[in-house]
Amino acid sequence: MRLRGPAALLAGAILALMLLRMTIVRADPESRRAQLLWAHHPSVLTAASMREVGLAAAAGASPSSATLHKIGELALQEPLAVQPFLVEGALAEKAGKVDRAGLLYREARRRDPRSLAAHYLLTDLYLRTGQTENGIRELAELSRLVPAATDQLAPAIAKFSHGPGAADQLRSMFHSNPQLEQPVLWVLAQDPSNAGLILSVASTGESRSAPPPAWQERLLDAMVSQGQYSQAFATWSRITGSSSSSGGGGLFNPSFRKISAPPPFNWSYGATEAGVAEAAKGGLGILFYGRENAVLAQETLVLPPGAYQLTMPVTVNSGDPRSLAWSIYCLPGKTKLLNLPLAPKSGSGRVEGDFEVPAQGCGAQQIELDGMIEDSPATVDLRIGPLTLQRTSG
Repeated sequence: MRLRGPAALLAGAILALMLLRMTIVRADPESRRAQLLWAHHPSVLTAASMREVGLAAAAGASPSSATLHKIGELALQEPLAVQPFLVEGALAEKAGKVDRAGLLYREARRRDPRSLAAHYLLTDLYLRTGQTENGIRELAELSRLVPAATDQLAPAIAKFSHGPGAADQLRSMFHSNPQLEQPVLWVLAQDPSNAGLILSVASTGESRSAPPPAWQERLLDAMVSQGQYSQAFATWSRITGSSSSSGGGGLFNPSFRKISAPPPFNWSYGATEAGVAEAAKGGLGILFYGRENAVLAQETLVLPPGAYQLTMPVTVNSGDPRSLAWSIYCLPGKTKLLNLPLAPKSGSGRVEGDFEVPAQGCGAQQIELDGMIEDSPATVDLRIGPLTLQRTSG
C-alpha cells in the first residue's frame, strides 16, 4: 500500500529520525547525544560500559552494578561481543579465580581472534602465573597483529625467556615471526650471561657480505666491558667461524676487507666531521681534517704476553701524516704499549713499531688509529695497509 499525504510525511520524518540517530550513534557512540538518542544500542552500551570500567580500574575499584548491568545487556544483544568476557575475566582474576579468568579471556579471543585486549590480558595472566610458553605465544600473536609494537614487546619476551623450554619456544616464535628475532636478541644481548641462550636460538646462515646483526656487537661489547675477554673472543669466533690467527699473528682482517664479522674483534671505523676511514684496495683510505681529535679505526686483540712488531706500508697523497698515529693499549686500564706515527722517512714507505705485552694486567689489547689536532690544521689524505703484526719473542 502506498502512503499519501500526512501519513507519507510522518513515515518520512520517522525514517529521517532513525537515520539521524543511527548516524550520530555510529559516528560517536561515546557522545552524550548518542546516549540520549539510543542508550541501548550495542555501540553505545560498549562505549559507555568500557569507559566506566576504565574509570573504575584507574581508581582501583570494581565496576558499579549499573555498569555490570550494561555489560550484561550488551552480552544479550551482541552474543559475539568480547567486552563482557574481558570484564568478567578481569573481575574473576581480581577475585583470585585464575582458571576462570583464563577461560573467559580465551573465549573472548575465540570470538575475536584479532582482539588486542584479549591477547594482552592472556599474556599478562600467563606470564604472571608461570605459564611462560603460553605467554610468549600470546606475545608473538600480538606482534603479528601490531607489527609496529615489536620493539615494545621485545623486553617482555626477553624477560620471560629463561624458563624451562623457553629456548625451544623462542626458536619456534622466531621461525613464525621473523620480525621478532632481532629486537628480542638485542634486549638479551645487554647481559653477557645470556650468550649461551642467544647463540642457541639465533638463526644462522647470514651472508658474509651482509652487515652483522646489531645484537652481536652489543653482546661482545658487554662481555669486553666486563673483562670477559677470552669468553668474548670465543663467542665472536663461534659467531663468525673465524679466528684472528688466520689474519696475521692475532690481528684479524689486516687488509681491512669488507666482511660480515662484527667488532670488537674486527675493525670499526670512525666517520665524523673530524675525518673518515674507509676500506679501499686491500688497505685503509684515510681523510683527516685536523680540526679535532678522533679515533678513525679500532679493533680489540687478545695477544699472549711477549714482544711484537707492527708494520705497514703508507702512501701519502697530501698533508702531513704525523697528525695520525697507531696506538696500542692494554685492557683494562688503557696502559699505552705503542705510539706509532704514520710518518715514513720519504713521504711514502713503510713504518714499523715494536711493543711488548706484559704478563699481568693486559688480558686484551686495543689497537686504534688516532687523529690529533695540529697547531695549523690541514687535511691529510693517505692510504695504509695491509698491516702485519708479528710476534718477535716471548
